[in-house]
Amino acid sequence: MELLEYLRIQTDCAYISDLRGSTRFHSIKNAIDHCHVQQYSLREWNDAVEYITGKAILFSKAEEAAECLKSYLGSRASIPATNR
Repeated sequence: MELLEYLRIQTDCAYISDLRGSTRFHSIKNAIDHCHVQQYSLREWNDAVEYITGKAILFSKAEEAAECLKSYLGSRASIPATNR
């Protein structure tokens, strides 16, 4: 199972596209916290960062990409939904 599909399932999103611009940022971050980073390739992590954040950032380690994504999601989860 690919990373974005895993995140979709773990967050009860109907479609992968629901991960982007989602109101489920906390749930996505939680799913990342509970997955084994090395289970997914560096390419999948880089793709997930780009897909969810909308920014093409290339990391050299999967752990760096996962931490970046968690940081992004954590900051987005703290913003009230009306300001998104």
